[in-house]
Order: sequence, then C-alpha cells, then structure tokens
Amino acid sequence: YGEVQKIVLPDQSEVMLNGNSRIHYARNWAEDQPREVWVDGEAFFEVRKLGDLPNKRFLVHTADLVIEVLGTRFNVDARGENTTVTLNSGQILINLPNRITDRALLMKPGEMVTYSKESKTLVRKEVAADEFSAWTQGKLIFDNNTLLEIARKIEATYGVKVKIDNRDLAQRKMRGAAPTDNIDVLLLTIEKVFDLKITRNGDEIHLDRK
Repeated sequence: YGEVQKIVLPDQSEVMLNGNSRIHYARNWAEDQPREVWVDGEAFFEVRKLGDLPNKRFLVHTADLVIEVLGTRFNVDARGENTTVTLNSGQILINLPNRITDRALLMKPGEMVTYSKESKTLVRKEVAADEFSAWTQGKLIFDNNTLLEIARKIEATYGVKVKIDNRDLAQRKMRGAAPTDNIDVLLLTIEKVFDLKITRNGDEIHLDRK
C-alpha cells in the first residue's frame, strides 16, 4: 500500500499507478483491436497516439466509465463513491459503458469530470489539473480540502482506516502539500498543520484534538 509504480504498456504508453490500485491488460495487443486497460483505483496515463484508425483507439475502463483516449496525459481515480477523470493535455472522450459512440463527452485540458454512482450523472468543471496528478511526483496537494476529504484520500492510498474523533474537526480545511512516499511523514505534517493528536494502532489511525 502507498507505493507508486511505473508501468510501460505494450505500445510504450506509460502508466503511473498509485498505492492500493491495480490495472490489467493483455500482454500483447493485436493490430486489429483497440488498446484496452482496466483500472481499479487511481492511475495517471501518458498515451502514445498511433494514428486515427478505429483499431488504434486506446480505451480505459473503470467500473462506471469508458474513457476513449486521443493521445494525452490524464488522471483517473475510480476509488470511493465517485469516479473522477482529470485531463492534463490532449483530448479524451468519456462514455458510459455500452455507449462508445453515443452521447460521448469530449474533455479539454484543465477539466475534471466526475461520475456519481448515486445519481448516474457526469459533472464537468475546470480545475488545476496538475494538482490531481501531483501524487506521481510524490506529493499530495491540499487545495482548501477538509480534514475529512484528506482522511478519505489517505484511506484510499494506503489501505488504512482513518477515524476523526471530533465532528467539528472533520470540516477544518487545509492548503499546502505533503509527501506521499511515507505515511508517517504525511501524518506528522497533518498533525502539525491542524494541531492534532494522531494515534495509530496497526492499520487504524485516530485523529483528535490535543
């Protein structure tokens, strides 16, 4: 858990795989078939464009979405209640399963699309895309995030359970950055910024006021 891996795909496209995440794909891609990758968790893709023919398409599947890639750099996070796709460069098409050619949503750089499993809707907004792929550089960016949001990110990345023992504390917000390669250093940073008491028992972490 928490370890970032670099994976080179059969077409030499590259994937940075976040902690507590996995992908699967065919070892060799047939020339007459699309390139396809299935993601469970969070991954950042740098995709080679091999032409505009249909059999050169690059498709990324999550449990809820199909992302058609047109030579690009983007982040996909398929953990938790929602699936988010953030585009750094190039273009991608967002499809719901079984709708590859119907009502696709075309994304532009600097946009994030969030799919809600509950409402089954796609919501688009403008973001600072590099912040959402900062984990590939060993950093976690906080942009006015609540402590509850930060706790959920830690759970998803490191496979631990984070409990906030004070309800008001959960809504306190933070701006800044912290390293992601060592959970102990990350927790120490959060402890200092929020002036918290953090205790850890195995895979269970408690956050409380001092």
